[in-house]
Amino acid sequence: MSMKTRGAACVVALLGAPGFVIGSTNDINQDALSQIAELKRTVDIQQAEIAELKAADGNDWLTEKRAGEIRGIVEDVLADSGTRASLQSSGATAGWDKGFFLASADGNFRLNISGQIQTRWVWNHRKDPGVGQNENEWGFEMRRVKLKFKGHVVDPSWQFYVNGGFGRNGGFFNLEDAWIRKDFGNGFAVKVGQYKAPFLREELVSSSKQLMVERSLVNEYFNQGRDQGISLEYAGDAIRGSVMYSQGIQASGNGWTNGIAETRNTAFNNRTTDYAFAARAEFKVAGDWKQFKDFTSFRGEDFGLMIGAAMLWERANVAGNTPEARVFGLTADVSAEFGGANLFGSFVWRDVRDATTTVAVAPNSETINQWGFVIQGGVFVTDEIEIAARYSYGDSDTGNNAAGDPTHANILTFGVNWYMAKHAIKWTTDFGYAFDPVVNFSSGGADWLQDAQDESGQFVLRTQLQLLF
Repeated sequence: MSMKTRGAACVVALLGAPGFVIGSTNDINQDALSQIAELKRTVDIQQAEIAELKAADGNDWLTEKRAGEIRGIVEDVLADSGTRASLQSSGATAGWDKGFFLASADGNFRLNISGQIQTRWVWNHRKDPGVGQNENEWGFEMRRVKLKFKGHVVDPSWQFYVNGGFGRNGGFFNLEDAWIRKDFGNGFAVKVGQYKAPFLREELVSSSKQLMVERSLVNEYFNQGRDQGISLEYAGDAIRGSVMYSQGIQASGNGWTNGIAETRNTAFNNRTTDYAFAARAEFKVAGDWKQFKDFTSFRGEDFGLMIGAAMLWERANVAGNTPEARVFGLTADVSAEFGGANLFGSFVWRDVRDATTTVAVAPNSETINQWGFVIQGGVFVTDEIEIAARYSYGDSDTGNNAAGDPTHANILTFGVNWYMAKHAIKWTTDFGYAFDPVVNFSSGGADWLQDAQDESGQFVLRTQLQLLF
């Protein structure tokens, strides 16, 4: 309050004081004089307080600039309070809970938004790869850039998931997963849409949570891809499993022509099978199910052991007189976590009947028996640094053992992981060496290129930085 304002208030107070009568000096009595003296003492005290404030902040303690700043602060506070009142009235919540989310206050609607970025540098070396090709290829690539949307609607039992990625060649956006899941309680659920069939564990573990930069070539050859179908699921304390009926579980590979392609992003009449089934069961001996979402066991985690097995059975749908290949596959795997160390092993076998092979030494074979295995493990040398090794071997059984075994994968890989924020920020570097020519098992996505059939010794050096949000 300014001095003028305080003075005016005093005058008003004086005019309103009881017993004070304007224009009548004879009626001033002792009581009025006492009230005036009391008001004077009050004014003196207020003047002393104002003087102290001036001495503390200087003569410009309430300049026009400072008054403007105060008005701005008041306006910001009022605007913020209005926003908060709006959010409270709508009941919406938003924030971070192991990912960004939007949700209703009652919890019946929720959307989680997340993503994945993997940027990679690769050096690939081959001996005499062929005319027009280089022995050494190196460079950067955006291996994976993904956006993921997950949540539930109406109530937590109606769940959904949509996942898509930008292609590393051209940058086009491609739908990968899109499913609806109904949880019926007591561990039972039904899922329908597009997703990975329940078969190989290495493929089912997210690309963001692998032990090496990329999955093994055995997995790349035998993996089930993404299919459209429906699944019955069960998850208990020690056992969980899934049975899927789909339009075609990927069962292709170099060496036979009438393979079965994945049915991702295809129409109903573009199926490649007459029927296709897959089933997987897992038994948890020790630990928690969450431990087996990756292949890593961080220091301090409990011991975990899980055994898994799966099968697939399908028949190709081929027009004309071409034999319709029938595919039957089995796989088994063991995962162990030791609180700072991990070990994983898997075996896969596939029987293909009525196949048409493309190699001259075994044309139109009636039966192909394909198989492979993977053994890998890692150990932490510090709380953040993990060293790892993997050996993988596979046989496509589409030729003979001549010309340097072009039908085989025979690869040893060493790697190191630096977990700066566990999987959220991870730097992985590995080096792989192929003891046999990489022909049928070549995979551009895994950075292994096709060798000449009589040339072995291809090696790949990869280093990758990953960020999850």
